[in-house]
Amino acid sequence: MTTKSQSAWIHLQLIAGRKLTHKDAERGCNCSRLAARVFELRQRGYRIKSRLIELRNGKRVAEYSKD
Repeated sequence: MTTKSQSAWIHLQLIAGRKLTHKDAERGCNCSRLAARVFELRQRGYRIKSRLIELRNGKRVAEYSKD
């Protein structure tokens, strides 16, 4: 997928009310740079909320959702 289509997929997921982590983006649109795509969407004026969540293994990751 291109950067543009990755951003479109991510935007559609967020509009649908889904919360995304890096792993979700890798599986859904082969995006290995979710934070960069979110930054681009924010630059285009979309309001996206981020928060750190802790996984079962203790690792903390960013989770993105519609603001």
